[in-house]
Order: sequence, then structure tokens, then C-alpha cells
Amino acid sequence: MEIWQKTLGRHLKDAHAAGQRTVAAAAEHEAAVRKAVKEGKLVPGHALADYPDLMRVAANAARGKADDVASSMTMGGSENFSAAQREEHAQIAAIVGALGVGLGSNDR
Repeated sequence: MEIWQKTLGRHLKDAHAAGQRTVAAAAEHEAAVRKAVKEGKLVPGHALADYPDLMRVAANAARGKADDVASSMTMGGSENFSAAQREEHAQIAAIVGALGVGLGSNDR
């Protein structure tokens, strides 16, 4: 599991067990989560929970990606997509749902 996929608490426990200082581990986690959001990765809501300023940015990115995938699937039919693409769409929808935002254009 990548640092940006963990909760801050989980990362701090792992870092403590490895002998890393708490302040350094907290900074490492925040930097990893910010970088993942910036790169457009699907950062889980639980990893974003300690960074409210990033939640909206991540939600908008996930919502945009979900809209793109949903649009493609409805235009061509989901049967034309691989299992990996359908799984990615399901993950996006779950993350957007966990962040508590809708997929409709009125939510932006």
C-alpha cells in the first residue's frame, strides 16, 4: 500500500514501528497525499480526511474523471470496456460517494 492510500494514523503507526520521527512521518504523509491529488490519482477519502483543503480538489478531479468514464460508457455501451475499465469506474464512483459529493453538473 502506498503512503497516499493510508490514513495519517496508519502511516504514523507504520513510521513509528520503523523508527521514523512523528513530525517527519506526518510531513511525508501530507506531501504524498498532495502529490497524489496533483497527479490525478484516486486518493481514498480516508487518506484525505486529515486534509480538508484537498478533499474538494480531489472530489472535483474524481468527479470529472467519473463523468468522462460514464459518458464514454453510455455512448459506446459498457460491454465495450474491459473489466479493468469497469473496475476503475466503480472505484471512482466509490471515492466520489465517500467524499459526499454527487456526480451531477449542479454539484460543481
